[in-house]
Amino acid sequence: MLNEQSASPADDYGHEVYFCPRCHELCGRFYFRLVYSGGSYEPEYKCTKCRHFLHRAKAAKKGGEIKLYDANNNMIDWQCPRCGHDRLEQDIAAGIVMWD
Repeated sequence: MLNEQSASPADDYGHEVYFCPRCHELCGRFYFRLVYSGGSYEPEYKCTKCRHFLHRAKAAKKGGEIKLYDANNNMIDWQCPRCGHDRLEQDIAAGIVMWD
């Protein structure tokens, strides 16, 4: 069991993009990591559609399009679960990522 007196939060926390590798849903979740003497703890989230574990993704603009990358900087082969398109767009005014 994690001793709350010995754990400290890492500096990289905040709202992140998560994706489901099974059904391709995108969602936002709060990411944090607690570091303690025996290791670290990160939350695991499940997809609300298919209950598969979600993976954290990084969004980066490349060649005029937004691409998703996993923790190892491999591009994620993502497509919209509703229409099958693989194009993501950013709403500059709202600062959010949208598809379709």
